[in-house]
Amino acid sequence: YGNWTNNGTFNQHATGLVSMRGGTAQSIDGSSAINFTNLTINKSGGVITLSKPVTVSESLNMTSGNILTTGTNLLTIGTSTGAPGSLSWTGGTILGPLKRYYSGNADGTQQAGIFPVGNSSYNRYARVNFTSANAVGSITAQYISGLPFSAQDSGLPLTVNGQLIQNSEEEG
Repeated sequence: YGNWTNNGTFNQHATGLVSMRGGTAQSIDGSSAINFTNLTINKSGGVITLSKPVTVSESLNMTSGNILTTGTNLLTIGTSTGAPGSLSWTGGTILGPLKRYYSGNADGTQQAGIFPVGNSSYNRYARVNFTSANAVGSITAQYISGLPFSAQDSGLPLTVNGQLIQNSEEEG
């Protein structure tokens, strides 16, 4: 129900779990790197603000509650293609960028490919799954509100990297 601060005294355990709960704003901060084995977000209210980069090596479980991240204070799931970690999501939103590692194998499950990104009003989650082996490594996704083109640049339809774009909307 409080803030999480690591000033060099926290050592993650192979099966350890940190759970962030409660109805008020919380932060994850400290002077040392913040690496969780397993992290659960189950908040009835308030946002968790990352004031340091956070890595979840095994499993992030989000049932409710939002996490505020930035490019500097990034939330990362997994540590490499050999250890991609997992995300179990039923609710909550990442307000900022989220980085995920991929194993390089085909995997079409929600757990393997969900990016629950959005803003405080909308969860515009993206899902990236591979139907065949890949060499991606990691992907970082972020919801950015507004139109992707200015009014004078609409120029649609448009083809970008072989992908046809026929229309756009201002909801991110």
